Amino acid sequence: ETNKKLPHVMSMLPRAKDVITEDDVSAWVLAAVRAATPHMFSETRDLMLFAMREHQKVLAEQTLAMMHTMEAQSVAMQRTIAKQGRQVSRLIAFGGLTGIFSQLW
Repeated sequence: ETNKKLPHVMSMLPRAKDVITEDDVSAWVLAAVRAATPHMFSETRDLMLFAMREHQKVLAEQTLAMMHTMEAQSVAMQRTIAKQGRQVSRLIAFGGLTGIFSQLW
């Protein structure tokens, strides 16, 4: 019996779209955004600062790793150049000795 009375009562109440206008919805959304903006700015700022600190750590680690790599490459290049220099000196000496012996024989 209550179910039969309910449709009758519902028809007496105004529909939501008749009471609430688009301007009302716009005003509520604008008020909500204005109320949430300081909090959103604070959270966004904190998040960006955290991301920047983490990025700085990553860059520092990468820079250190690159420096170690460059130092190792530099040492390897110095050794290679020293060996090549010794080889060139030996070749020059051998060539000189060969020239002297060719004159003697």
